[in-house]
Amino acid sequence: MARGEDGPTDLCLAVPPFASVSFPQLGPAVLKAACAQRGIATRIIHGNLALVARIGLDAYEAVEGTAMRAMVADHLFRDYAYPPEIVAELPAPPPLTADDQRVFDAAAPAIEPMIAVRVTCPAMSRRPMS
Repeated sequence: MARGEDGPTDLCLAVPPFASVSFPQLGPAVLKAACAQRGIATRIIHGNLALVARIGLDAYEAVEGTAMRAMVADHLFRDYAYPPEIVAELPAPPPLTADDQRVFDAAAPAIEPMIAVRVTCPAMSRRPMS
């Protein structure tokens, strides 16, 4: 029984951190509308907006502006994306340059508090249906 943003949620759609905040992300909104037409209660988690609110636009855009091969965003979320036993088995990420390290250092303190506060979608705690 779908009830919308305040009620039970069947599906969470995530706009990941470091998706652009300069223009709207239309995909999740279109999917949410399609789900609503089918009676599926859907919530959108805007990780990009939550993070920019915590670290500020300048720091956010600094991470966005780093070379993709530097993997600064991956460095920031690596320890939160996987259980510790998996992180221990992953290959070491490439080292950051001094400039990329400064960008990382400006954003890193906000990651754990953002995850603790923002990732509260009830559907995320459900097990897959068998």
